[in-house]
Amino acid sequence: MKQMGGSIIDNKLVVSSIEHMVVKGRSLGASFVHIEPRANHILIRYRVGNELVLGSKLPLDVYEQLLITLKNKSGLDTKKTKKITEGKINISENSESIIMSILPIFNGEKIVFDLRQGNASDRKESLLESGYWGKNLYLLNKSSQKTEGLIIISSQDPLGSIQSISNIANNLEYQGIQMASLGSHIQAQLPKSLTISTSPNHDNDHRLADHQSLKILLKRNPDAIFISYPSESKVFNLALKEAENKLICIALNSDNCAGILSKLIKISEIHELKNISVICSQKNVKRLCANCRESFKPSKKMIESILLRTGKNNQEIGSLEAEAMEDGIGDHMKHTSSDEHSIHQLFKAKKGGCIECGHTGYIGNINIVELLDFNRDRVSLMIHKNNLSPKRISEYLSESGFINMQTDCLIKALRGLIEYSEF
Repeated sequence: MKQMGGSIIDNKLVVSSIEHMVVKGRSLGASFVHIEPRANHILIRYRVGNELVLGSKLPLDVYEQLLITLKNKSGLDTKKTKKITEGKINISENSESIIMSILPIFNGEKIVFDLRQGNASDRKESLLESGYWGKNLYLLNKSSQKTEGLIIISSQDPLGSIQSISNIANNLEYQGIQMASLGSHIQAQLPKSLTISTSPNHDNDHRLADHQSLKILLKRNPDAIFISYPSESKVFNLALKEAENKLICIALNSDNCAGILSKLIKISEIHELKNISVICSQKNVKRLCANCRESFKPSKKMIESILLRTGKNNQEIGSLEAEAMEDGIGDHMKHTSSDEHSIHQLFKAKKGGCIECGHTGYIGNINIVELLDFNRDRVSLMIHKNNLSPKRISEYLSESGFINMQTDCLIKALRGLIEYSEF
């Protein structure tokens, strides 16, 4: 219990209130639950089709405890209040996971539950929703269905890569695959997995994910091992070796696929690199509010810059956008924004937003992604060359049909999901 504003709030009652919101939302057929602090109360509303249906009102003095409870359940930083964040929560021990977004608004922070996800073990839907599509989605799905191979997923945002590999793990758990986890970040997401800890207080991640711990874990012979942020290169090298006979997935903190491959060539045995199935890199960006976003026609100079940065021509861009639309990327748009001749429109956030997005212009987040496949992307030809820089690797990849982050950013911008940015 916690003293707040002169009244006593029981955390169990907070959790019970959250459960009630979700149950009612499902009974209404709602796609989202909106929890919004107002001047004198907390307003609960449900998105049913194109309407926001008014739900209940809660006393304002439970708001802080409600927000803290939800952030703790989803592993979000309770001190971050000025940034859009997204996490996954389990309302109760046996319930399915729900995607939750926290959006800064005038009166505090707005909470949104996404009820569209269904069972979190539906990996294809979860990965698609997080930003994977087309051949990249197919290759990541295919790699995770194998009994061997190394999958590497990196992100500048630690929570991003953890979310993606936990999506993969949830599906394997649903299939009855015995899993093990190493590193506190991923262990928190996979509570039923086998674990090894050399730190009795569980307060030091590198103590959890060291070389000796991985050796002990391998002796238990799980079907798949998920590792978050190994601190030693020999941890990675052991995982790379064991991936010849076992499925292993590792979360890293890195910028792009070319940078990861360049480092691997330097620290690993060349003949063991064949055990890598895919390397994925992600960058988390703000998702535009589909209710109020604004379209604009890019200038000729901007289009020329886009073509130069992506290394694609108009025909290739038009074909990729059509493929993304078919996969459901930007499913609220019935027509493409490009064709074989040109790019016709892009999108930006509306200044001042709308009530739907809390007047920010954005709702939630999505990943810009790139995926390097060791069979598709001429990797075997590259890894035998000495001193390959990330820039040189990127040049090789551009000749193989590789979709880099800049291209993926453009496709999602064409589909009205994000603003295009040159990075």
